[in-house]
Amino acid sequence: MAGLAGFAASEREAAAAALARGGVVRLDRVWDPAFIAALRSGLGRSVPAAFDHTAQPPEELWRVGDRRINGLVPIAGPMAACAELLANPDMLAIFETALGPDWAFESFGLICSYPGAELQHVHPDAPHLFPENPLAQALPPFALTIAIALEPVDPAVNGSTEFNLGSHAGYAEGDAETFESCALTPGCRASKCVNSTSIPNRRSRNCGAIF
Repeated sequence: MAGLAGFAASEREAAAAALARGGVVRLDRVWDPAFIAALRSGLGRSVPAAFDHTAQPPEELWRVGDRRINGLVPIAGPMAACAELLANPDMLAIFETALGPDWAFESFGLICSYPGAELQHVHPDAPHLFPENPLAQALPPFALTIAIALEPVDPAVNGSTEFNLGSHAGYAEGDAETFESCALTPGCRASKCVNSTSIPNRRSRNCGAIF
């Protein structure tokens, strides 16, 4: 299974084109490493369970199966510096190209896999807005996820995320034939070093890999 090609954040046009074409793009070295290290430290103080599977996660976090957690993290206290994440000019330009000028940040959170996590089923993170319309798959994205690696992500070692490239534009809810064809397309793994960022269209089909 191939790795996901990466871009520098300054390669705005190429990154935006890759996102539109494949439904996911990886950006490398977007922020200063010291800032990402401080962000990791702050998250460890706010949510110890983000890095320690023996710690009790906050009740407001969802358990995704037995060995994954997912949920919102307040931008306050040790995580107050997260506001700086939202002001990167290269990222903002890519978002505007993908979403148009009238977009907004919806939430900030975490997702993590623990040792022993099993392979997830293949799924989109959000359905099409108008699944009954045959043109739904041709619509531009209505939402993106920005996933910033605070730990190295290596498919051979821990649970990366796998994507079906192009599935954001090739699957409409209720279209069984298209659904099956997307499930069979070659996938791509989001191998990431610390400070790499993957940005998938939320309609892209993906799954968490075995940890």
